[in-house]
Amino acid sequence: MIAPADVDLRAYRGVPFVDVTAVEGVDYGTASFTLELRFYRDAPDALVSLSRIENPSAQGVTVIVTLDDDLPTSAIQIRINETTLEAIRKTSPAGGDIHMVYALDATGAGVGKHRLMRGEFILEASANG
Repeated sequence: MIAPADVDLRAYRGVPFVDVTAVEGVDYGTASFTLELRFYRDAPDALVSLSRIENPSAQGVTVIVTLDDDLPTSAIQIRINETTLEAIRKTSPAGGDIHMVYALDATGAGVGKHRLMRGEFILEASANG
């Protein structure tokens, strides 16, 4: 079993969330990805569910693989649009950060389905209204 990276992510209201994580030594170029964001672990419904897409300007998970002396590095980008984050904010009381959890799973890259990343996802309150 591959142990997932425990990484907390922080999003800011009023702008899209974009995070790029580099994974050295693994070519995720043909892998599929799913990311789910929930209010708490084992919550019955996901607030956001993303999958692999090809357009890095759209909401979803994208990957770009580069080679350095035959060693692959996969840059995995997670993008959640501003409108999606605003919809989450409207489900919670104003005035404070919203704490959620997420998990990013990958299938492919020479191994079966595995959890690549997991952690807390914080949507920060804003002075922008």
